[in-house]
Amino acid sequence: MIFLLIRNDRYKIEGNEIFLMDFKLRLKFISKLKWVGKQGTLEIFYDKVRKKVVRKDSCECKSK
Repeated sequence: MIFLLIRNDRYKIEGNEIFLMDFKLRLKFISKLKWVGKQGTLEIFYDKVRKKVVRKDSCECKSK
């Protein structure tokens, strides 16, 4: 299984791309961002069942 865990200061989300600074790599994604706030840890892994690469990113959102 491939699993990447990336700290919040080592990637940027720009439009529909994730820029991984350490690898100088841009990854495009299809889904839309649902939340806005301070970004947290990014997880990228391969799902064998769905046969897709999956990303999970967390963020700190302020409550109203």
